Amino acid sequence: MKKIFLLTIIIITSITMLGETKALVIGIGEYQDETITDLPGAIKDAEQFKETILCRHRL
Repeated sequence: MKKIFLLTIIIITSITMLGETKALVIGIGEYQDETITDLPGAIKDAEQFKETILCRHRL
């Protein structure tokens, strides 16, 4: 399971409900499949993307 969290996937889900905006950002940098190259900067990228969203939406 730990390797799954290191796989790079950034998922943004925006939901407008009662005036609220929500987003889910996930950074995973290591694949379970050894034939796929790991992405060591994925978690940092997800964190920076989160900060960008917060800044642009003033959250």
